[in-house]
Amino acid sequence: MKKNSNLKRSVFLIGVVVLALLFALPLTACSKKTPSTPNAGASLGVNSANATETAKVVTYDEAYAAVEACKDPAKATQAGFVLASEDIAALGDRSKADELQKALDGYKKTYQAYLETHPEAAAQALADQKALGAKAESSVFITEKAREAAKSVTAPKPSSNVADVTNPSNSTGSGSGGSSGSNAGKTWVPARTIKHPAVYKTVHHDAVYKTETVTVPAVTETVSYYKTSDGKIFDNITDCDAYMFAMMHAGTPVSCTTLEKTIVVTPATTTTRKVLVTAAYDEQVLVSAAWTETVPGHWK
Repeated sequence: MKKNSNLKRSVFLIGVVVLALLFALPLTACSKKTPSTPNAGASLGVNSANATETAKVVTYDEAYAAVEACKDPAKATQAGFVLASEDIAALGDRSKADELQKALDGYKKTYQAYLETHPEAAAQALADQKALGAKAESSVFITEKAREAAKSVTAPKPSSNVADVTNPSNSTGSGSGGSSGSNAGKTWVPARTIKHPAVYKTVHHDAVYKTETVTVPAVTETVSYYKTSDGKIFDNITDCDAYMFAMMHAGTPVSCTTLEKTIVVTPATTTTRKVLVTAAYDEQVLVSAAWTETVPGHWK
Protein backbone atom coordinates (compact mmCIF):
# COMPACT_ATOMS: atom_id res chain seq x y z
CA MET A 1 0.00 0.00 0.00
CA LYS A 2 2.82 2.35 0.89
CA LYS A 3 4.60 1.65 -2.46
CA ASN A 4 1.36 2.25 -4.32
CA SER A 5 0.89 5.59 -2.63
CA ASN A 6 4.42 6.70 -3.50
CA LEU A 7 3.93 5.70 -7.12
CA LYS A 8 0.74 7.68 -7.41
CA ARG A 9 2.38 10.68 -5.88
CA SER A 10 5.29 10.50 -8.37
CA VAL A 11 2.92 10.20 -11.31
CA PHE A 12 0.97 13.23 -10.04
CA LEU A 13 4.12 15.38 -9.76
CA ILE A 14 5.27 14.38 -13.23
CA GLY A 15 1.88 15.38 -14.62
CA VAL A 16 2.05 18.78 -12.94
CA VAL A 17 5.50 19.47 -14.44
CA VAL A 18 4.38 18.45 -17.92
CA LEU A 19 1.31 20.70 -17.74
CA ALA A 20 3.47 23.62 -16.58
CA LEU A 21 5.77 23.12 -19.56
CA LEU A 22 2.85 22.99 -21.98
CA PHE A 23 1.50 26.32 -20.66
CA ALA A 24 4.90 28.01 -20.75
CA LEU A 25 5.63 27.24 -24.43
CA PRO A 26 2.74 29.29 -25.99
CA LEU A 27 3.50 32.26 -23.76
CA THR A 28 7.13 32.32 -24.93
CA ALA A 29 6.08 32.08 -28.56
CA CYS A 30 3.63 34.95 -28.16
CA SER A 31 6.20 37.14 -26.51
CA LYS A 32 8.58 36.64 -29.46
CA LYS A 33 5.93 37.61 -31.99
CA THR A 34 5.05 40.88 -30.26
CA PRO A 35 6.39 43.83 -32.38
CA SER A 36 8.86 45.98 -30.47
CA THR A 37 9.59 48.69 -33.06
CA PRO A 38 8.40 52.26 -32.46
CA ASN A 39 6.47 52.21 -35.73
CA ALA A 40 4.33 49.22 -34.79
CA GLY A 41 1.32 51.49 -34.63
CA ALA A 42 1.75 52.30 -38.28
CA SER A 43 1.54 48.59 -39.26
CA LEU A 44 -1.73 48.41 -37.37
CA GLY A 45 -3.18 51.27 -39.41
CA VAL A 46 -2.38 54.04 -36.87
CA ASN A 47 -1.02 57.18 -38.64
CA SER A 48 1.69 59.04 -36.70
CA ALA A 49 2.43 62.74 -37.29
CA ASN A 50 5.73 61.90 -39.05
CA ALA A 51 4.06 59.32 -41.26
CA THR A 52 1.69 61.94 -42.72
CA GLU A 53 4.43 64.44 -43.59
CA THR A 54 5.55 64.65 -47.22
CA ALA A 55 9.25 65.35 -47.76
CA LYS A 56 9.96 68.47 -49.85
CA VAL A 57 11.32 67.61 -53.29
CA VAL A 58 13.44 70.30 -54.96
CA THR A 59 15.33 70.13 -58.24
CA TYR A 60 18.80 71.58 -58.57
CA ASP A 61 17.51 74.24 -60.98
CA GLU A 62 14.95 75.38 -58.44
CA ALA A 63 17.52 75.59 -55.64
CA TYR A 64 19.96 77.40 -57.94
CA ALA A 65 17.30 79.96 -58.90
CA ALA A 66 16.44 80.53 -55.23
CA VAL A 67 20.09 81.17 -54.38
CA GLU A 68 20.63 83.49 -57.37
CA ALA A 69 17.56 85.50 -56.30
CA CYS A 70 19.63 86.56 -53.26
CA LYS A 71 22.65 87.74 -55.28
CA ASP A 72 21.62 91.38 -55.70
CA PRO A 73 21.41 92.91 -52.20
CA ALA A 74 19.07 95.62 -53.45
CA LYS A 75 16.50 92.95 -54.43
CA ALA A 76 17.21 90.28 -51.81
CA THR A 77 14.92 89.70 -48.81
CA GLN A 78 15.18 87.82 -45.54
CA ALA A 79 12.46 85.41 -46.69
CA GLY A 80 14.41 84.79 -49.89
CA PHE A 81 17.42 83.63 -47.89
CA VAL A 82 15.23 81.32 -45.80
CA LEU A 83 13.61 79.81 -48.91
CA ALA A 84 17.02 79.29 -50.52
CA SER A 85 18.32 77.59 -47.37
CA GLU A 86 15.31 75.25 -47.30
CA ASP A 87 15.77 74.35 -50.97
CA ILE A 88 19.47 73.59 -50.42
CA ALA A 89 18.60 71.37 -47.46
CA ALA A 90 16.09 69.46 -49.61
CA LEU A 91 18.60 68.62 -52.36
CA GLY A 92 19.64 65.00 -52.56
CA ASP A 93 23.07 65.69 -54.09
CA ARG A 94 25.09 66.98 -51.13
CA SER A 95 28.10 68.03 -53.22
CA LYS A 96 25.93 70.36 -55.27
CA ALA A 97 24.12 71.47 -52.12
CA ASP A 98 27.47 72.45 -50.61
CA GLU A 99 28.31 74.50 -53.71
CA LEU A 100 25.04 76.37 -53.44
CA GLN A 101 25.45 76.89 -49.70
CA LYS A 102 28.90 78.42 -50.23
CA ALA A 103 27.47 80.85 -52.77
CA LEU A 104 24.55 81.70 -50.47
CA ASP A 105 26.91 82.41 -47.56
CA GLY A 106 28.76 84.89 -49.76
CA TYR A 107 25.51 86.61 -50.73
CA LYS A 108 24.57 86.82 -47.04
CA LYS A 109 27.74 88.77 -46.27
CA THR A 110 27.09 91.15 -49.15
CA TYR A 111 23.49 91.68 -48.02
CA GLN A 112 24.58 92.20 -44.41
CA ALA A 113 27.01 94.97 -45.42
CA TYR A 114 24.36 96.51 -47.70
CA LEU A 115 21.91 96.85 -44.80
CA GLU A 116 24.42 98.93 -42.82
CA THR A 117 24.40 101.68 -45.47
CA HIS A 118 20.75 101.49 -46.56
CA PRO A 119 18.32 102.36 -43.73
CA GLU A 120 15.17 101.49 -45.72
CA ALA A 121 16.49 98.03 -46.55
CA ALA A 122 17.57 97.50 -42.93
CA ALA A 123 14.09 98.42 -41.67
CA GLN A 124 12.52 96.03 -44.18
CA ALA A 125 14.88 93.23 -43.11
CA LEU A 126 13.96 93.77 -39.45
CA ALA A 127 10.24 93.69 -40.25
CA ASP A 128 10.65 90.48 -42.27
CA GLN A 129 12.78 88.85 -39.58
CA LYS A 130 10.13 89.56 -36.97
CA ALA A 131 7.36 88.17 -39.20
CA LEU A 132 9.35 85.01 -39.97
CA GLY A 133 9.39 84.00 -36.30
CA ALA A 134 11.28 80.77 -35.69
CA LYS A 135 12.02 80.49 -39.43
CA ALA A 136 14.26 83.56 -39.10
CA GLU A 137 17.06 81.33 -37.80
CA SER A 138 18.32 80.84 -41.36
CA SER A 139 17.91 84.51 -42.36
CA VAL A 140 20.72 87.07 -42.40
CA PHE A 141 22.03 88.38 -39.07
CA ILE A 142 21.35 92.12 -38.78
CA THR A 143 24.28 94.00 -37.25
CA GLU A 144 23.94 96.70 -34.60
CA LYS A 145 25.03 99.31 -37.16
CA ALA A 146 22.18 98.28 -39.48
CA ARG A 147 19.69 98.33 -36.60
CA GLU A 148 20.73 101.88 -35.72
CA ALA A 149 20.35 102.94 -39.36
CA ALA A 150 16.85 101.43 -39.48
CA LYS A 151 15.69 103.68 -36.64
CA SER A 152 15.75 106.68 -38.98
CA VAL A 153 12.88 105.33 -41.12
CA THR A 154 9.32 104.20 -40.45
CA ALA A 155 8.96 100.45 -39.94
CA PRO A 156 7.42 98.93 -43.13
CA LYS A 157 5.12 95.95 -43.56
CA PRO A 158 6.71 92.50 -44.08
CA SER A 159 7.68 91.59 -47.65
CA SER A 160 5.14 89.66 -49.70
CA ASN A 161 7.28 86.50 -49.88
CA VAL A 162 7.31 86.10 -46.09
CA ALA A 163 4.02 84.22 -46.53
CA ASP A 164 5.83 81.68 -48.74
CA VAL A 165 7.89 80.75 -45.68
CA THR A 166 5.31 80.97 -42.91
CA ASN A 167 2.55 79.35 -45.00
CA PRO A 168 4.24 77.09 -47.59
CA SER A 169 0.92 75.83 -48.95
CA ASN A 170 0.42 79.23 -50.59
CA SER A 171 3.69 78.94 -52.49
CA THR A 172 4.37 77.10 -55.73
CA GLY A 173 8.04 76.81 -54.91
CA SER A 174 10.89 79.07 -54.06
CA GLY A 175 12.98 78.13 -57.04
CA SER A 176 12.18 78.32 -60.72
CA GLY A 177 8.42 78.45 -60.25
CA GLY A 178 7.48 74.80 -60.62
CA SER A 179 10.15 73.80 -63.13
CA SER A 180 9.96 70.19 -64.11
CA GLY A 181 13.72 69.95 -63.72
CA SER A 182 14.19 68.64 -67.26
CA ASN A 183 17.68 69.51 -68.54
CA ALA A 184 17.34 68.03 -72.02
CA GLY A 185 19.49 69.88 -74.50
CA LYS A 186 21.32 71.80 -71.74
CA THR A 187 24.98 71.74 -70.82
CA TRP A 188 26.17 71.43 -67.22
CA VAL A 189 28.40 74.37 -66.25
CA PRO A 190 30.56 73.31 -63.28
CA ALA A 191 31.03 75.50 -60.21
CA ARG A 192 33.76 78.10 -60.45
CA THR A 193 35.21 81.02 -58.55
CA ILE A 194 35.65 84.50 -59.97
CA LYS A 195 38.29 86.74 -58.42
CA HIS A 196 37.26 90.37 -58.49
CA PRO A 197 40.22 92.76 -58.12
CA ALA A 198 40.14 95.73 -55.80
CA VAL A 199 38.66 98.88 -57.37
CA TYR A 200 40.32 102.24 -56.80
CA LYS A 201 39.61 105.79 -57.88
CA THR A 202 42.05 108.68 -58.21
CA VAL A 203 41.36 111.63 -55.94
CA HIS A 204 43.26 114.84 -56.69
CA HIS A 205 44.29 116.99 -53.75
CA ASP A 206 45.13 120.63 -54.52
CA ALA A 207 48.16 122.31 -53.04
CA VAL A 208 47.58 123.90 -49.64
CA TYR A 209 48.95 127.39 -48.91
CA LYS A 210 48.94 129.73 -45.96
CA THR A 211 49.27 133.55 -45.98
CA GLU A 212 52.32 134.92 -44.25
CA THR A 213 53.21 138.53 -43.35
CA VAL A 214 56.73 139.46 -44.41
CA THR A 215 58.55 142.58 -43.18
CA VAL A 216 61.50 143.83 -45.22
CA PRO A 217 63.82 145.85 -42.93
CA ALA A 218 65.04 149.30 -43.87
CA VAL A 219 68.33 149.67 -45.69
CA THR A 220 70.64 152.02 -43.79
CA GLU A 221 74.08 153.49 -44.34
CA THR A 222 76.64 155.04 -42.01
CA VAL A 223 78.08 158.37 -43.25
CA SER A 224 80.54 160.93 -41.85
CA TYR A 225 79.75 164.57 -41.16
CA TYR A 226 81.74 167.46 -39.65
CA LYS A 227 80.95 169.85 -36.82
CA THR A 228 82.91 172.96 -35.86
CA SER A 229 83.48 174.15 -32.34
CA ASP A 230 81.01 176.98 -32.85
CA GLY A 231 78.26 174.49 -33.91
CA LYS A 232 78.43 174.63 -37.67
CA ILE A 233 77.80 171.31 -39.47
CA PHE A 234 79.22 170.35 -42.82
CA ASP A 235 78.70 167.23 -44.96
CA ASN A 236 82.27 167.16 -46.23
CA ILE A 237 85.70 168.02 -44.93
CA THR A 238 86.43 170.51 -47.74
CA ASP A 239 83.65 172.85 -46.68
CA CYS A 240 84.63 172.54 -43.02
CA ASP A 241 88.29 173.38 -43.79
CA ALA A 242 87.26 176.43 -45.81
CA TYR A 243 85.14 177.68 -42.89
CA MET A 244 88.00 177.23 -40.40
CA PHE A 245 90.40 179.14 -42.71
CA ALA A 246 87.95 182.03 -43.07
CA MET A 247 87.33 182.21 -39.29
CA MET A 248 91.09 182.21 -38.61
CA HIS A 249 91.62 185.24 -40.92
CA ALA A 250 88.69 186.93 -39.19
CA GLY A 251 90.47 186.52 -35.88
CA THR A 252 88.11 183.87 -34.46
CA PRO A 253 89.70 180.50 -34.96
CA VAL A 254 87.46 177.34 -34.73
CA SER A 255 88.12 173.61 -34.75
CA CYS A 256 86.42 170.86 -36.80
CA THR A 257 85.42 167.44 -35.48
CA THR A 258 84.55 164.39 -37.60
CA LEU A 259 81.33 162.57 -36.54
CA GLU A 260 79.21 159.67 -37.94
CA LYS A 261 75.51 159.19 -38.42
CA THR A 262 73.18 156.49 -39.85
CA ILE A 263 70.86 157.39 -42.68
CA VAL A 264 67.94 155.34 -44.17
CA VAL A 265 68.61 154.50 -47.78
CA THR A 266 65.41 152.41 -48.26
CA PRO A 267 62.61 152.49 -45.67
CA ALA A 268 61.23 149.23 -44.16
CA THR A 269 58.24 147.61 -45.95
CA THR A 270 55.55 145.04 -44.88
CA THR A 271 54.00 142.68 -47.42
CA THR A 272 51.96 139.37 -47.45
CA ARG A 273 52.81 136.28 -49.41
CA LYS A 274 51.50 132.70 -49.91
CA VAL A 275 53.61 130.00 -48.41
CA LEU A 276 53.25 126.36 -49.58
CA VAL A 277 52.17 123.99 -46.81
CA THR A 278 51.41 120.82 -48.82
CA ALA A 279 52.14 120.24 -52.47
CA ALA A 280 49.38 119.03 -54.78
CA TYR A 281 49.16 115.25 -55.15
CA ASP A 282 46.98 112.41 -56.47
CA GLU A 283 45.76 109.67 -54.10
CA GLN A 284 44.48 106.19 -54.96
CA VAL A 285 41.38 105.63 -52.80
CA LEU A 286 39.90 102.15 -52.35
CA VAL A 287 36.34 101.90 -53.61
CA SER A 288 35.78 98.17 -53.08
CA ALA A 289 38.18 95.55 -51.74
CA ALA A 290 39.16 92.50 -53.75
CA TRP A 291 36.77 89.58 -53.28
CA THR A 292 36.14 86.10 -54.58
CA GLU A 293 32.71 85.15 -55.91
CA THR A 294 31.57 81.53 -55.93
CA VAL A 295 29.30 80.70 -58.85
CA PRO A 296 27.57 77.35 -58.24
CA GLY A 297 27.29 74.77 -60.98
CA HIS A 298 24.16 74.99 -63.12
CA TRP A 299 22.54 73.83 -66.32
CA LYS A 300 22.72 76.21 -69.25
